Amino acid sequence: MKRRLITVLMLLIFLGANAQNEQQPNENSKTQKPKLPCMTGHYLTAEGGFGIQGMNYDLLVPGDVNSDVFGFDVKAGYRYYFHPNFGVGFALRFQSYSAEAKVNYVQEISGVLDYYTPPREYLHRTFYNDYVEKQNVVMTEIPIEWFMQVSLARRLKLNIGLGLQANLFNITNNYKNSSGEISTHAYYDEIHLDAYDLPRYSLYDTSGFRGHYKYDVTVSAIGEIGLLYALNSRLELAMNFTGSYGLIKAMKNYSGKHIFDPGCELQDDETFPSYEPAYNAVLTTQAKDVKFVSMGVSFGIRFRMSKKDPTVALEFDEALGKARRLKETEDEDLNLMEALEDDEIERRRRKQDTIELAEKERQRRQVEDEEFYITPQGDTVWNKKPEVDSLKQVVVEEPKDTVKVVEEPKDTVKIVEEPKDTVKVVEEPKKEDLIVEKDITGELNSLIKNLNTNACEFNQTNPKNRKKQIVDIDKLANLLKENPDVMLEAVGHTCDIGSVEANKEVGMRRAEYIKEELVSRGVPAEQIRCTTKWFTEPLVPNTSESNRMKNRRYELKIIKK
Repeated sequence: MKRRLITVLMLLIFLGANAQNEQQPNENSKTQKPKLPCMTGHYLTAEGGFGIQGMNYDLLVPGDVNSDVFGFDVKAGYRYYFHPNFGVGFALRFQSYSAEAKVNYVQEISGVLDYYTPPREYLHRTFYNDYVEKQNVVMTEIPIEWFMQVSLARRLKLNIGLGLQANLFNITNNYKNSSGEISTHAYYDEIHLDAYDLPRYSLYDTSGFRGHYKYDVTVSAIGEIGLLYALNSRLELAMNFTGSYGLIKAMKNYSGKHIFDPGCELQDDETFPSYEPAYNAVLTTQAKDVKFVSMGVSFGIRFRMSKKDPTVALEFDEALGKARRLKETEDEDLNLMEALEDDEIERRRRKQDTIELAEKERQRRQVEDEEFYITPQGDTVWNKKPEVDSLKQVVVEEPKDTVKVVEEPKDTVKIVEEPKDTVKVVEEPKKEDLIVEKDITGELNSLIKNLNTNACEFNQTNPKNRKKQIVDIDKLANLLKENPDVMLEAVGHTCDIGSVEANKEVGMRRAEYIKEELVSRGVPAEQIRCTTKWFTEPLVPNTSESNRMKNRRYELKIIKK
């Protein structure tokens, strides 16, 4: 314990010297972030910790001492720094100390008289068999220290303290026998008789002793080294490694008393001697140089009392505030990037779903186009629909039968040839259908282009030019009802003001607005799908209010026809 404590104290002095040298400014160093320097002023501290805290002593008899026992340490103090790096202070401290002694020896007292008449002398022997005594004490202490503090980094400081500590009085203290026993024997040298285990003659085995000690006021050397972490310019977190070593004995009442003293004496010639055994505990009889020793770690806070902070402290607090705000902004940007990635993944998934759906629809139509028919030779086959010439041939055959039945002149036969023209007329509706479909696409694209020219007020869903769009909305609704195969996607967009969640909600409401307008005019709801891109696909950069209004819009897209 002594060597460890000396090593810690030397380390404190060495680190303090190095930290002071490192504090010298370096003209060639680069500009760093704002750093909180050491400041003068009044400070309050509060700490609590634990460590190895024992009573260190040696035994006069064979035995072992264990003083490496854990205890607690609580301290509240005041410090005054008259210089940014140096100060003094004191505190009120409570520490617990413990130790354990185990003895194995024989105590002998000669000339003890027995109870016979006339009494005979014998040798009184006391055997201590693995006798263990534990001591515990909680001391009230007042440390007075000299302190040094050095700035290491932006928020980190090195704290060193050296001084003296007065161990004033104990709050609680006790000792108790935890194991082993004491056995008393009587040895008569004349007849070589060793008597024991005779309670009638006060010869017995005993244990279970307990009681209290009286400690004197002592002085200890103390030291500490630790780190201070600034939460702001006035409040700091502290972590310290502390140590103390007693310079004065904690007990000066050592005497040559035996642990078990019969105290026999003759009252007169007519009476037997009175035998009064007494137990004198280990520390007052068989221990020497009892000193308090501790080494541990503590955690706490340090608060600087100041009605008006210096300019550097205010600048430091402002820099901390900016750093916190920057961290919050970085977190928001990170969340936004994660949301954008999720949205991109969802967009790609939907795109893939659309491609797969289109492929399935193509395959379905191909199957529908593949149907069986009977060839002129009478064979039944599966294939694409026959060409127009084949249909003409089949239809033309029927008029020939009519010619045979009527058997009219050739003029009548000419009339029969007219179905050929009829066949051509039958094919014409398909061409007309293709022309109408192209016209529908053009008209549809024109209406969507007109409706996509819109802009909304902040947090509004209906556009500013709603009255002008009513006619186009009516036309689009009629066109969708006449062509149920046409599928549209309504996309809601926003500007960059507000959180991601709020913009997603507003964007979806803008998409649902145009869907509700069309559904209210009889368009089936399943023909329109709603989604939002919030502010991820701006029409123009969000650099002004006019641009932001253009970005607050809904957009219609054809996804299937």
